[in-house]
Amino acid sequence: MPDDDYSRSESSSKNVESKSSKNHNSSSSVSDGESSSSNDSSADTAAKISKQYNDDSATQNASKYSYGELVKSSNHYGESFKLSNATVYQAQENNNTTYLLVYINDDSDELYSVALAGTTPAIEDDIVNVQGLLGELDSYDTKAGGSNTVPNILSSNVEVTGHISDAD
Repeated sequence: MPDDDYSRSESSSKNVESKSSKNHNSSSSVSDGESSSSNDSSADTAAKISKQYNDDSATQNASKYSYGELVKSSNHYGESFKLSNATVYQAQENNNTTYLLVYINDDSDELYSVALAGTTPAIEDDIVNVQGLLGELDSYDTKAGGSNTVPNILSSNVEVTGHISDAD
């Protein structure tokens, strides 16, 4: 397992919002970080992501794009994408947005960041299905003092399907 510390603060929520708004004419950004309207923002964001999400395209894109292709650039920003049977490595909530760090195929070196507009019961070692839109690449600091950059999924739906101990 990598020595990651995927911690989020209010300012990083705003960062994702401003970066998304500045670089793209897409309305599928993460919560604006305003505490007085965070519930409304999350609901609006989730609705926008749901409206733009296409399950057929997500299935095709999940098969078509390799992890390496997704981690090297944000060329696929706004495209529908899904992860099936992903394992939650870390989970954190901030301003009615849930941030997950997940991996698939038992390969914790290939991490994905998931920003869910709202909350989920998902916790560390849960197995989840994620639906959403590809976002900007997400960089964060690790506990070991380095940094890591991973593909980001702006999600409107995270479904908990099991727990790692259930799979054994």
